[in-house]
Amino acid sequence: LGGGTLSLTSMTILAAYLVVGPIMAAWAAFIGALLHSVIRYSWAEEIEQPVEYGLVSNLSSAFATAGVQSLSILAAGSIYQNAGGRIPLDELGLSDLLPLLFLGASYISLNHLLSGAYMALHGRDRFDSYLNSLSKIIVFEAYTFVFAPLVTLIYARLGLAVFVIFAFAIVLTSLALNNLASARHRLERRIKELSSLQ
Repeated sequence: LGGGTLSLTSMTILAAYLVVGPIMAAWAAFIGALLHSVIRYSWAEEIEQPVEYGLVSNLSSAFATAGVQSLSILAAGSIYQNAGGRIPLDELGLSDLLPLLFLGASYISLNHLLSGAYMALHGRDRFDSYLNSLSKIIVFEAYTFVFAPLVTLIYARLGLAVFVIFAFAIVLTSLALNNLASARHRLERRIKELSSLQ
């Protein structure tokens, strides 16, 4: 986030919930968070996101993140269903908007409440850094929530083959944007180096 990257994790978890329901979405969130942490730790230099803490701290953080995301989607899903939300979401009408709003708001609230508690347990500096970034994180995540019902409807209406093509297009676009952001960051760093030589 500090480098201006945008995560689609929350949107993906919400879309999974709207397609496959609470248990499978919670498992997908848990496994996805663990895989993300492994990739980020193993290839930190290649993806230009340096690891700030050691292996044990990163493992602890990976399991905490996985647990937080799983618990958040289970609790938010319960609120969604109690508000009249349907699983799977195979069509979108006005009556679906309020339950979807509850799903997104409760997921983001629970996720960041639990994440904040975890950060607070690991020191004032981590917690303060988290609090300073929180408003940006929420804006970025809330922006992507709009696409969760769209992803769900593409799967429900157009089938698995079109959904896979759509998901592949999102992945390619995400990788391209990430590469552009990395190139921009390197260019800005190089310009600063050259400016300091003058």
